[in-house]
Amino acid sequence: MDHPAHLQLLSGFIRAGNENDLLVITRRPEIDAMLNSSDVNNYLPVRDVVRVPRLAGKHVGLISKVLRGLKRGTIVNKALKSREKKGNKIDRIVSIGAPIELRIGKKRKVDSRWYVSDTEPNKIAHRLGIKCATDVLFPEHWNSKIDGGWLDYVVRKNVRLHRYEGLHGHVHLISP
Repeated sequence: MDHPAHLQLLSGFIRAGNENDLLVITRRPEIDAMLNSSDVNNYLPVRDVVRVPRLAGKHVGLISKVLRGLKRGTIVNKALKSREKKGNKIDRIVSIGAPIELRIGKKRKVDSRWYVSDTEPNKIAHRLGIKCATDVLFPEHWNSKIDGGWLDYVVRKNVRLHRYEGLHGHVHLISP
């Protein structure tokens, strides 16, 4: 989760999960404040959390993004590997515009890897995410004229497509 809205919108999905869930949450002051609030602590069940660096932001250059991405991948890979050693294999990864976790999930042989997007211009994340996704969730109002050919590419890759009405795909996720 890279944004406070993700935490809010995924709260139902998190509650419907189980104690084996692992949340990958970006280190960001707004998210820290939300995670430390009594509202969230009383509202969400306890889950294992891995904190990762944020890739984007003001004044973040390309080299910093790449280095942060490598660090983020290492952190997530270690967390998944640790889970496997304990016999708690991750069954599904849900990524909201964050392809690194999907790439690590594919490497660790996670069976179900969902890429969620509600914004066409995020072309780099889309390109990286679709290479590792098993499922893609995006809105009915998606404008393929500005997505750089991404939707057509998804169709050619035979990835399972899921579309939803409304603005935020996060709220349409259903826990297994």
